[in-house]
Amino acid sequence: MTTGAWWALAASIIWGLVYRLEEKALGDVSVYKLYFIQCVTGAVVAAGLLVARGEPLAEVNLRATELKWLMITVVCYTLANVAILQSIVIMGAAHSAVLEISYPVFVIVAGVLVFRDTLPNFWFFLGAALIGLGSWLVLTRS
Repeated sequence: MTTGAWWALAASIIWGLVYRLEEKALGDVSVYKLYFIQCVTGAVVAAGLLVARGEPLAEVNLRATELKWLMITVVCYTLANVAILQSIVIMGAAHSAVLEISYPVFVIVAGVLVFRDTLPNFWFFLGAALIGLGSWLVLTRS
């Protein structure tokens, strides 16, 4: 496996733990309070990492096009985080994760529609269909 694959696997394992921890935490705090705490904590950690790497915190030199994509990313990131937290409250971590696993399909859809990427091959569509079928089975049969 490549280094990138190991990082992706690590993220998958950690996200599994995070969903279950969020499910527990959301019994005591609201979605928005948890998200706020996650954002503040993330900002503190990111600031520490930037300082440790010698990168200036306040210096951001972005062209207008870069700023546009940065702002769109931040808005989408916020919406996705609040949506998944709401889903965990309503469905529970396991069912929420089973449905959320379809996001790779939407990575491709966004790539094609927004960035004019080429469509993937047959194996992508077969895998996507199997993910969809598996999610449907879990959500409707359990």
